[in-house]
Amino acid sequence: METSTTRSCASTSSICKYRNLNAATRTRARVADAMNRRDLDGFLALHDGRYEDRRRGLRNEGPVEEKFARAVLYEACASWRIEIEPVAIRGGHFGLTRERWRDTDGADRPIAVEWLMFTEINDDELISYAVAFDPDDINGAIDELTARWIASGDVTHPEIIESVLRFNEEANRHDWDAIATRLAGATYISHRQLGIDGADIEDYVSSIRMFESLVPDLWTELAEVLAHSAIGLVAYMVLKGTSTDDVAIEIPTIHLALIDGDRVTHLETFDPAQCDLALTRFQELNTFS
Repeated sequence: METSTTRSCASTSSICKYRNLNAATRTRARVADAMNRRDLDGFLALHDGRYEDRRRGLRNEGPVEEKFARAVLYEACASWRIEIEPVAIRGGHFGLTRERWRDTDGADRPIAVEWLMFTEINDDELISYAVAFDPDDINGAIDELTARWIASGDVTHPEIIESVLRFNEEANRHDWDAIATRLAGATYISHRQLGIDGADIEDYVSSIRMFESLVPDLWTELAEVLAHSAIGLVAYMVLKGTSTDDVAIEIPTIHLALIDGDRVTHLETFDPAQCDLALTRFQELNTFS
């Protein structure tokens, strides 16, 4: 039987081409443009709410008004330009970006300041709430992003999302014993081009442990929930880190997981180009569950 969730799977497939972009991240890009032009009126016109700074030693909050805007725009050196990198989205109103002030006077444009920025927009696509996090606080930033999405009422099965969020946090703490416990007994199918034929869930866990030995600061960004239902979800995820020979690593994947409480009972992995296949597969599993 088709459900509202499985119908959303089909409609979601088109956004697989536009990873991590939604109205919130596009609004944030317009803010960056105003900042780079030192456009006070343009900056203020994009805000209709409050900000909070949760960075270590910089705790602060208040309304986005002219005094705050002047500090943001004019206390930065004239040679500084801000760049933003979309990290994760939830629905249309919530986004997370990595933002860096770079000094354009430097030969290699060194990073002067960096942070993670959570953005919530209203129906007019104005920023109603923004929170700055330390650049290494990916778990805290993703938690805020997901919690506010759930609080919006747009999430039909929050328990599924919260379970996967805990799984992701354990992975980012490199608690591989906890991960192995969650995955114990699960069936595993890899659809990826470079996947190993016949691999089982133990092979999957072993590959993660081996990958961490090559990328000691490995972390996972739960970039987007493509579809979810009472039995599980499809999520776009990005593995990031720096290898032992100082090479930046970024590996995007799509995961389909069936979930029972805090256990993953079934896991399938896909390459990003297989987004439609993942969503179709999820629809099939929902239909026959």
